[in-house]
Amino acid sequence: MNIESDPRSYMVVQANDFIRHPRTDKLTAKEANVAYFLISKVKPKDNDFMQITFTVQEFCQVCGDNKVSGNNYSGVKSALKSLADKSAWAEVEKGRHRLIRWIDACEVLDGSGIIHVTLSQTIKPYLLDLTEHFTQSELRYYLALKSMYSKRLYEFLRSHIHSKLENASRYVFKEFEIIYLKKLLNAENYGRFKDFRVNVLERAKREINEFTDMEMDFTPIKPGRITTHVSFTVKLKNSLDRLHASTQADRAIDRKSK
Repeated sequence: MNIESDPRSYMVVQANDFIRHPRTDKLTAKEANVAYFLISKVKPKDNDFMQITFTVQEFCQVCGDNKVSGNNYSGVKSALKSLADKSAWAEVEKGRHRLIRWIDACEVLDGSGIIHVTLSQTIKPYLLDLTEHFTQSELRYYLALKSMYSKRLYEFLRSHIHSKLENASRYVFKEFEIIYLKKLLNAENYGRFKDFRVNVLERAKREINEFTDMEMDFTPIKPGRITTHVSFTVKLKNSLDRLHASTQADRAIDRKSK
């Protein structure tokens, strides 16, 4: 449930199919933060995409920058444009791909800093009227993760955890092929597993464990001379650890502007 006094507690709700299938948009961390911010504004009971309205000041405050300046104003407009310009092929099932976009329309009112954004109809099935097989996490967890690889791996692993509190102490074990993981994370530029491990997996582990509601660890699987799979161990943190993670996440977000 969204808590009006704390926009960082707004839930980012996405269909698991949308999260788990590779996409080719290769968003930057800033573009991803804009996307997560917009998704957090979608109301669970919406039957169709309403126009999302917010201000530059609101966006900057949520993202940890309380000083609204001309540079921030231009930066938000630039991030929205680059997100709107990006489309991606999403593999919705084996042998079936769909071209998706994030934004259909955007309007900025000079002076007031009010922004109206209409999300694309192509992502409607993955955000609205979700009754099962979806993942929801607080916006602050996404914003606190610095690396785009960390953001993407977090939501991917989080989608494999049942969210009910009675399962918070239950570990989930998942194993994935290296080729699939690199494609999912848009990290195919790391040819050697050593580089992939250091720059993607280990960094993501540090950030996810410190700043989110989830704990994770991983083990490379090497049946021969080459690492072919990675095994992950994940679970939800207990209520006390989640509270600590939220505090750490807020500090990390606010530090970005200093």
